[in-house]
Amino acid sequence: MLQQQHQQQHMMQQQQHMQLQHMMQQQQHMQLQQQHMLQQQQHMQLQQHNMLQQQQQQHMQQQQHNMLQQQQQQQQQQQQRQQQQQQRVRAHGLQIQANAPIKCTAAAAAAAAAAAAATAAAAAAAAAAAAAAAAAAAAAAAAAAAAAAAAEAAAAAAAAAAAAAAAAAAAAAAAAEQQQQQQQQQRQQQQQQQQQQQQQQQQQQQQQQTCLVSVALVGVVRHQSDRQQQMETFGIRELFVEVSRHTSTAAGAAAAAAAAAAAGARQLLAAAAAAAAGGALPSAAAAPSAAAAAAAAAALGEQLSPLAPSAAAAAAAAAAAADISFPKGILPQ
Repeated sequence: MLQQQHQQQHMMQQQQHMQLQHMMQQQQHMQLQQQHMLQQQQHMQLQQHNMLQQQQQQHMQQQQHNMLQQQQQQQQQQQQRQQQQQQRVRAHGLQIQANAPIKCTAAAAAAAAAAAAATAAAAAAAAAAAAAAAAAAAAAAAAAAAAAAAAEAAAAAAAAAAAAAAAAAAAAAAAAEQQQQQQQQQRQQQQQQQQQQQQQQQQQQQQQQTCLVSVALVGVVRHQSDRQQQMETFGIRELFVEVSRHTSTAAGAAAAAAAAAAAGARQLLAAAAAAAAGGALPSAAAAPSAAAAAAAAAALGEQLSPLAPSAAAAAAAAAAAADISFPKGILPQ
């Protein structure tokens, strides 16, 4: 029964251990999946961020290219206008010189006016170029703002990833604490089971020792009663008194020794068997065997002399239980 219980407990412990391992593996798998999903999300966010940056850079490059083209076109137009004006001025001057030298002053004034107009046109072109440069600067500022927003989005994504990692670490720590608590509970249950098994074994040993002592006492009492009848029949009262005294001492010592160890009980049974064999002989052959039995009992009593008080008490209790009347002075004091 104890082996079956122990096997069942061992099987239950193995099942619990396997269940715990399975649960831990599932938790680890879930955590790995969560980490993988977070990594995928981070990768997607980085890709989106990179795409946004590329789009912004392309847009800025296109704007700058368009602005440069506009500036070049404006400069070319201004140069063409200046050349045309200069050509007109020259042609007009030549015409004036050819037609009327008197009108040189008016022609010079007209040329000066034309030069002033050309200068004004150049100033207007410069103002347009400055406006284009200002527009380019505004586009660059917008691109910088977009880059800052993308950086903020990346920082937010990193913070979310860190929070998810912290949550996963907290979940792993909680799972580890649960596993430690379950292991401690299993250890406590194992200790309790071991203590129960030890108590059961001790109870069984005590029961076995008690049974051995009871059997030994019953055998000794029966042997004493049979031997007393034989001794009274053959008329050797003094020998019966001596043998009964040694036998009582040996029986009490054997009872105490059997409670301490099974080896003493076996020696007592062997001595009682030898004494019973000697008591079954006729009166002529009974004396040597009885003397040998008495000597063996005396030797056993000397070996177990430290247990004499407890042996005497056990013999007295056995005699009272068997309802045997010993003569005065038989039991050791």
